[in-house]
Amino acid sequence: MNREHAAAWDALGRRDPHWAILSEPGRQGGWDDEQFFATGKAEIDATVTELGDLLGTKEAALDFGCGLGRLTQALAVHFDDVTGIDVAQSMIEGAQARNAFPDRVSYVVSTEPTLPFGDAAFDFAYSNMVLQHLPPKAAATYISELVRVLRPDGILVFQELSHLAPTMRNRVRRLVPGAVRGWVRALRFGWAAAMTMNGVPRQQVTALIEAAGGEVVDVRADGVGEPVWKGYRYTVRRLPAR
Repeated sequence: MNREHAAAWDALGRRDPHWAILSEPGRQGGWDDEQFFATGKAEIDATVTELGDLLGTKEAALDFGCGLGRLTQALAVHFDDVTGIDVAQSMIEGAQARNAFPDRVSYVVSTEPTLPFGDAAFDFAYSNMVLQHLPPKAAATYISELVRVLRPDGILVFQELSHLAPTMRNRVRRLVPGAVRGWVRALRFGWAAAMTMNGVPRQQVTALIEAAGGEVVDVRADGVGEPVWKGYRYTVRRLPAR
């Protein structure tokens, strides 16, 4: 993991962690914990219901890119043991301070390029609006890692951007040098400019999953990043060992 990336998100977590996680217009400095965590409960409850029988054993779950624990806390209602992991120390400190399930939820900060867990450690892993902020090479590695840490028949649900949409804006964007784009972004977004967006092409994501021993059960366009980006939500099952 790039140290600059970790430092950038640590700074975001110290300035306005709620908005850094859920960057809704007009919400800078405006989220309160009750509203914020309610969105996580609604998201996880809907996901668990949608997965139904596909999600078998509910012992151990992983929240990758947990931030303040918005989704980690919601997972604790459905799983016996939940681990949240994040690159930012400030986010983990905030998550620990808000942990309503200390007997079932633990938090880990890690800047390593691989996950600090053994093979087949989790029945379920979840990640939303996290991989899109990582450099593509790091995101690709973590996709493989998220499959690795699943138990046989375990389920992974994650979202990732794929490619820039074929719009006139993006055609022009490609002609502008990266340094100039960075300067414009810093001018436009100020302290939030560190929240860069990247993608891993859908075909590559599928190949990574299969190489790691998983199969794509479902993939659908999710609307995140539009109209600039095209992104997908993947549901993956870890195949039993042969």
